[in-house]
Amino acid sequence: MDHKDWIKIYPKVIDPNVCRNAVLKADTSDKMMRWDDGVPQYNILNISFLADQGDHEWNAIQQQIVPIIQWSAHEYMKELDCEKFWAAKNNLEQIKLNKYNVETGDNFGLHIDVGDADSAKRFLAYKFFLNDVEEGGEMEFPQVGLKIKPQQGDVVLYPPGWTFPYSDNAPISNDKYELTTYLHYQ
Repeated sequence: MDHKDWIKIYPKVIDPNVCRNAVLKADTSDKMMRWDDGVPQYNILNISFLADQGDHEWNAIQQQIVPIIQWSAHEYMKELDCEKFWAAKNNLEQIKLNKYNVETGDNFGLHIDVGDADSAKRFLAYKFFLNDVEEGGEMEFPQVGLKIKPQQGDVVLYPPGWTFPYSDNAPISNDKYELTTYLHYQ
């Protein structure tokens, strides 16, 4: 098996209306936080927290995403024949929405999603693209020569550790919106 076989793309798994609603709601939210310390540079919104606080619209969006998370994890296990090694007990990290602005050149340079004891419980990463980005904005895994163009409704699953460093390149044509979450060991 090739190293890049562990990176899976499941196309068009989110209803376009859910994607559009999430983008519109994010753009009107006063809860968006800015990460701007050089790298990374983007906006982030914890939609699970807002849903838990009684925001019915974010709750409805989250309820549309969770079954896709479950389905895609099952597909991933089957395709990679790793069911016997799968964490029998696991749970889900809060779902966050990231917005990468064209105007400010937002990006997240080469990094991994597990970097300390707190994040070491992550064993599978999810990135859901909420909109198409015609130019730039790719999710890039340079060690395996893979660039993934953001396409509305697609989800990318990948191992979050040190063997899969990647970057979120700056979008050029239009802002990029994505949801991220992780499966955790329990």
